[in-house]
Amino acid sequence: MTSKFNKPTYTNENRVVINTFSAMIPDGMRYFRAADDWRGKIEEDLCDKFEFIMVNDDYEGGFDQYHDASFSVHVVQAGTLEDSIDELWNKGSESVAEEFENVLITNLEANGCSDIDVHRVYPTERMVVVYADSKEAGENEPFWRQYTYLLAQNHVLYNGSIYFNCEEVDLYETDAAIEDWFKKLDSISEEEKTAYQIAVKKNIFGEFAAADGEIDAVKVAQLFSKDVFFNNDGEIAYDGYHQQMIGLQLNAPEVVKYPTIIKHLKEFGASVTSVVRYVEENDRLILPDSVVHENLLDLTQNHTITGISFFTFCEHHLISIFGEEDGYAVSVYTDFIKAIPNASDYIAEFIRTLRLYNGKTSDFEITFVGVRDLNETIGDIEPVANADDGIFNQKMTFAGIVG
Repeated sequence: MTSKFNKPTYTNENRVVINTFSAMIPDGMRYFRAADDWRGKIEEDLCDKFEFIMVNDDYEGGFDQYHDASFSVHVVQAGTLEDSIDELWNKGSESVAEEFENVLITNLEANGCSDIDVHRVYPTERMVVVYADSKEAGENEPFWRQYTYLLAQNHVLYNGSIYFNCEEVDLYETDAAIEDWFKKLDSISEEEKTAYQIAVKKNIFGEFAAADGEIDAVKVAQLFSKDVFFNNDGEIAYDGYHQQMIGLQLNAPEVVKYPTIIKHLKEFGASVTSVVRYVEENDRLILPDSVVHENLLDLTQNHTITGISFFTFCEHHLISIFGEEDGYAVSVYTDFIKAIPNASDYIAEFIRTLRLYNGKTSDFEITFVGVRDLNETIGDIEPVANADDGIFNQKMTFAGIVG
């Protein structure tokens, strides 16, 4: 038991977005959302599990102990509803409420509840909430009570709980507090949804996030150059025209330098794969075998050079991109410049494609820096026809969009 329960008031008019809807924050409450900059401030695991947690301001515990607060609410996104839910919405919100009332009763009965009294709230159009008392203190225990709810909005389903852990109160007051909070939920604009979801993604990708919330594609190429990601032989398939990455490896001694990647390895793996696939789709990065030095093809398993090959070149340090936004320094093995025609244009096209993945269309600058390959990855070769010459140590400007 923590403190006396005070029925929430809403004088501050503090409305916040929670993914696809908004909620009013009662006076004297604090909260966190998955979209907030929580790093170093709260228990990080909570942001992987919860969309939102709110507790009373005078509660001395952390958000991870929300159920011990005198009044607390949490929200979890349960998933996306099938398109068939539209049939129920078209019949009316009552049909949707009936459907999820049955779901709630089934779930609570499976957890030992009986005599379940379900309440319904209809906050706004195409949004329903069903909730019920799911746990409470025993006869000789201090007062506490848990309510479990389901919230359906269009094609999104949320679940969560509301807790009271305080001096015993009139249950009409707790019921009124719940009803009042749910009634104040509201829909939001598409712009608000997008901004929220971008913020959530930025929390996941941390220092590797771009302005659009997705992983920064240029930084993906940099991670290959930094030996964090790589491909084993046989993990790049070739169909005679395009290549496909069918495996991706993580270099354990290097990845420990990046806790953000370790924390969200699944998301990073999927996003790195997405970036590589996007670059591969750019046919401007295909170089016919006839114009490329044969030694370079040894690195591509004798596959024709396509977009994926440029990540292989980063992996072998033939290309290393430094900087971000609109200005880059690119270190290039001098033998690589000799191995393909117009290397500066192809490298610029690679960077241009990476930038377009994140919606960047402005012009950008590259300063090429020649580096001698002590390992002789390609070897001391004679330049191919139309090999670049005189590109080092000068700033070159490239268009953000071509063609």
